[in-house]
Amino acid sequence: MPRLSRWMAGAVLLAGTLAALPSSAAPTAAQLERARRLFLQAEADEDGGRWEAALDKLRQVADVKLTAGVRYHLALCEEHLGRLARAMEDYRAAERQGREDRAQDVLRLVGKQLAELEPRVPRVTVRLVPDVADAWVRLDGEAISRESTGDALMVDPGPHRVEAATKDRPTAAATFTAHEHDTTAIEIKLAEPRATAAADASPSTVAPPAATPPSAGRNDAPSATPLAGPVAAPAVTPTAPAPASAERAVAPGGARFFAIGMTTLALGLAAGGAAAYVEAGAEHDRAVSACAALVSAPADACDVLKNRVRAWDFAAAGSWIAATAAAAVSIALWVKPTARTAPAAGASLWVGPAAAAIAGRF
Repeated sequence: MPRLSRWMAGAVLLAGTLAALPSSAAPTAAQLERARRLFLQAEADEDGGRWEAALDKLRQVADVKLTAGVRYHLALCEEHLGRLARAMEDYRAAERQGREDRAQDVLRLVGKQLAELEPRVPRVTVRLVPDVADAWVRLDGEAISRESTGDALMVDPGPHRVEAATKDRPTAAATFTAHEHDTTAIEIKLAEPRATAAADASPSTVAPPAATPPSAGRNDAPSATPLAGPVAAPAVTPTAPAPASAERAVAPGGARFFAIGMTTLALGLAAGGAAAYVEAGAEHDRAVSACAALVSAPADACDVLKNRVRAWDFAAAGSWIAATAAAAVSIALWVKPTARTAPAAGASLWVGPAAAAIAGRF
């Protein structure tokens, strides 16, 4: 938003923030003054694009009082830092609190942000095979409830890791990369139960932490969660299976440009040959007319004219031969078998020993 309107909105939110402080919180005059200064400094950081610095100051303001206005600005910073899932949660929290506090200034701002951000947030659906009741699931190291498996969970753009296990099954894991607007389906295939009780000493049998939403947590905690976590078995990254037969695909990278160049060359040579052939016909007609007009001329007087016709004929033939060769090279490049094929529009599939995933843009 323009700098002036942003400043006015920030001033209104700041006034509402500090006015909403209940007497039970009993902030000191020094705390109130510091909160005012930090909020204004955070506004200046937002105007300058210093979103991390603004977020840090707003968290300190939230320690005094977390109001709808502060939540809105926290979400705004998180959105600009690419933490879209956390931003959605804070925008929604700001909207709920704004309704409770009747903070119309916050509601006017947050409604537009929610409408624009909602379709951008990537989502992932996790499914266990088999879907056993005692399994635990972690997304980026945070436990998610069994009731949440099968639901579309919001995640930030970037790499993520999903892992699952039971008390008698080893950990199975999969990684994927989320992009804005993506919906990804992850299938975790659990191994067969261990045959002996001795394997129960494996680290994978340790009970996971209490289930929490993937991006929920304290307001002052970083929204990005570590990708790595303690596991009992190496991570299994889903890989695409080898195709039964070589698939035909457009040549990638530089080979593609070379194929385009050879196709263009073949077309140009063919056109040049056609032009030379037409010119040879015209030269032949001119030579016939010129020779017929010669009277008492030497026997080889028309040889020069004949040579011109032959030259055009040779040029046409040479162009067509070269065009044929270029076309053959071009066709070979276009239909050459490659290790990868062009992805299907809108979706892609990964399959691995312990997991399978489908991602697409909708």
